Amino acid sequence: MTKPDNPFQDLLSLLNDLPETDSCAVKAANKAIASISDRSGPSGRLGGIYAWLAGWQAAKQPKSAEAHICLFAASHEKGASSEKLKVVLEQASQGQSAVNALCKSQGLGLRVLEMALDLPVNSPVSGAINTERDAMAAIAFGMESTASGGDIIALGDIAYGNEANSLAILSALLGDSPQHWAGHKMPTEILDHADECLKAHPDAANDGLQALCAFGGREVAAMIGGIIAARSQRIPIVLDGWSALAAATILKSLKNDSIDHCLAASSSSSAQAKAWETIGLLPMLNLEMDMGQGCGAALAIGVIKSSVDLFSD
Repeated sequence: MTKPDNPFQDLLSLLNDLPETDSCAVKAANKAIASISDRSGPSGRLGGIYAWLAGWQAAKQPKSAEAHICLFAASHEKGASSEKLKVVLEQASQGQSAVNALCKSQGLGLRVLEMALDLPVNSPVSGAINTERDAMAAIAFGMESTASGGDIIALGDIAYGNEANSLAILSALLGDSPQHWAGHKMPTEILDHADECLKAHPDAANDGLQALCAFGGREVAAMIGGIIAARSQRIPIVLDGWSALAAATILKSLKNDSIDHCLAASSSSSAQAKAWETIGLLPMLNLEMDMGQGCGAALAIGVIKSSVDLFSD
């Protein structure tokens, strides 16, 4: 039983009070889908996306006009220096990154939320990354990603060097080795580091909150906050990248239906796709693209917008 003074009590309470999908809106959406399909043929997954959007927005005619991507930026001991990371963020602020071009073409907004760039996240090998209170502070910060509202929000990260942490979370909560979830393209040093992380924290196995404290960088905790806040406001979420996958895996372990309002944008490999599918989120795109910085999310939102254009008409 959770102790009253447990810093995670507020998180667990929020998880127990999440709204459900609106069945009436889903029924209306399915009627619209059937009308189009009767004339044009099976809509396949595109129709399912439209019904998903309607159910979580609780709208018989869902909207997609106001969509934006929120990226959490954090530095890691094993990743790029904070100075290099700041250069990447400056490029994004000036519209010079790949995601800027995709956002422009899709009519998307872009927000980057910085998380203590000058204090790199330590390797889990040297000890747990977060105390419970630190994790909750990052979760609360992540809830700010929904402050501007919107019809759809996508969550991603700019946090080089967090792959081993994310793989450790997957292995701790889903079983199998980091190699199983990483795929053949992942560098050996990252896989070795993930193995070392797991050996340093055997108590994190099958325990989402322990895994968060042991391995979850600030960006992972922040995404957990963003996912929960969006659910409370009935904003559908698109998830992109390893950190988003790790955050969704933690939430899935805490409450089985807590990520039902989420869609996975894309997969960088067949192994990552398998991880998404294991937690019930089939990636929308299978381009094996690993550009990061929300690029997959931008493309996926384009598909969602197309479903609204088609079935709303």
